[in-house]
Amino acid sequence: ITNCKMRGGRGRGQTSFQKFSDEGSGKKGLSEDRANVSKAEILKIVGPYLWPKSAYLRFRAFLVVAIIIAVRVGNIYVPIFYRNAVDVLSMDEPYVPTAMLVLYGTVRALTSIQRDLRTMAWLPVSQWTRRTVSVAVFEHLHSLSLRFHLTRKTGEVLRVIERGTSSIEMIFNMLVFNIIPLFLDVISV
Repeated sequence: ITNCKMRGGRGRGQTSFQKFSDEGSGKKGLSEDRANVSKAEILKIVGPYLWPKSAYLRFRAFLVVAIIIAVRVGNIYVPIFYRNAVDVLSMDEPYVPTAMLVLYGTVRALTSIQRDLRTMAWLPVSQWTRRTVSVAVFEHLHSLSLRFHLTRKTGEVLRVIERGTSSIEMIFNMLVFNIIPLFLDVISV
C-alpha cells in the first residue's frame, strides 16, 4: 500500500490512507474527511487486503470455498438418500439398506460439522487480513506529522483503527460465508 501517489503530490512513503490525515484539511475531524471518500476509492484502498498473497493462505481460502460447495451439494442429496432408504425399508424384502443409512448419516454429520471445519480453515486467512491492515495503518500513523498527533485524541484514533480493521475482516467474511453460498444456492435451484 506504500508508494501510492495520492493528494499532496508526495510519492515514496505515502500511504493510501492519506485521505484520512490532516494534510491540507485544516482542523477537520476524522469523520468529516471520511465523508469525502468515494466507494471506488474505498475499494481501491481495501482491495489488496481482500485476497491473500501467499499460496498457503490462498489454498486455505479455496479449501473454505470447497467445503461450502460440498455442504451445499450434501444438503441437496441428504433428502434423496433418506428417501431411498425409506423406500427400501418399506419394501417386502427382509434386508436393511445399511449402505444407504450409512451414507445418509455420514452426509448429515458432515453438514453438521461443516461450520467448525470452515472456521478452522478460514482462521489463518482472517488473521492475515487483520494483521496486514493493522500494520499498514500503524505505518501510516507513524508517517503523519506531529501536528496530527497533537491535535487528535489517541482513543478516537485507536477506535477508528479497530473499527476499520474489523470492517474489512467482516466484509471478507460476509463475502465468503454468505454471498458466495447464496450465489451457489441460486445456481443450484
